[in-house]
Amino acid sequence: MSQTPNTAIAVIGIDIGKNSFHVVGHDARGVIVLRQKWSRGQVGARLANLPPCLIGMEACVGAHHLSRNLASLGHDARLMPAKYVHSYSKGQKNDFDDAEAIAEAVQRPTMKFVATKTAETVRRPLPVFSQHVGLVPWHEVAALQPLRGSKSREAGSQVRG
Repeated sequence: MSQTPNTAIAVIGIDIGKNSFHVVGHDARGVIVLRQKWSRGQVGARLANLPPCLIGMEACVGAHHLSRNLASLGHDARLMPAKYVHSYSKGQKNDFDDAEAIAEAVQRPTMKFVATKTAETVRRPLPVFSQHVGLVPWHEVAALQPLRGSKSREAGSQVRG
């Protein structure tokens, strides 16, 4: 089921892996016309040769980078939380079925999408919550745990005695 020259791809679902991407493409009627495994280096080149279409991916750090690149090529790249895509999966869990579920989910009018982060947003360091919220570091909590048990035993013996 590879791409035929006279078939226009309307929707693409991409399952992102570490080194390989599983790609499923549907035409305007919803028939699968593309089902291939691409390496990371092939994705940009192959999608640059396709006319602009709707592309769906599960949201992750790599998906934000790819979404920005695809938008610069003219594609409508949309990111979705994985928990919403899961309900569109059919059959056993494998990468091609996941890509097909992504292609199906991205077409739904009620789907909730994730905004693509800019490169500056992704590079921004996360705040240290223990300083801002006042949480106790784990090593201090671990040091206090043995004292908790001895205090409760002392309190229990005083009540009974």
